Amino acid sequence: LLGQWTYDVLRTLDVLRGESGTGDGPLPIVIGEGPAGLVALSVGALAGEQVSGVAAVNTLASYVTAVPYQGQRLGTLAPGILRDVGDVGHLAALALPTRVVIAGGVNGAGIVLTGESLREAYAPARQRATTHAMPSTFTLLESADPAAIAVLDSILEGVVNRGTGAGT
Repeated sequence: LLGQWTYDVLRTLDVLRGESGTGDGPLPIVIGEGPAGLVALSVGALAGEQVSGVAAVNTLASYVTAVPYQGQRLGTLAPGILRDVGDVGHLAALALPTRVVIAGGVNGAGIVLTGESLREAYAPARQRATTHAMPSTFTLLESADPAAIAVLDSILEGVVNRGTGAGT
């Protein structure tokens, strides 16, 4: 289902672009909370220049787990994704150079990850951003508390403003 949900969002973006006429205006930002964050990252990996950014909020940080999944949608556990694409951090890396913001994350049991665990999960995205001289395209916020959400809002506002020429 992850592929179907991603396809649905991509087609929705096509419709929105078609309804706006010439395609002028800011590009949309795709934000997913919880399991929907995996859909947002997948859209970012496939959308190319159709979106200005993607954000995953309190999303599963790794498909690899030693504990049973809890609070995760079965549809996001795509068969063969680890073998064919990689882990969640690799999916975030594939979304670059589109702006990618990760706000918090959880393990398979739904337990909030912080600090080193979260940085380790998203190391592939940070490494790609650094290696390809695009460090400002990847942001990892260690939590999704109100202060972090304010930072997320600020980052995404900057993305929208750049898309319209209204900001820095």
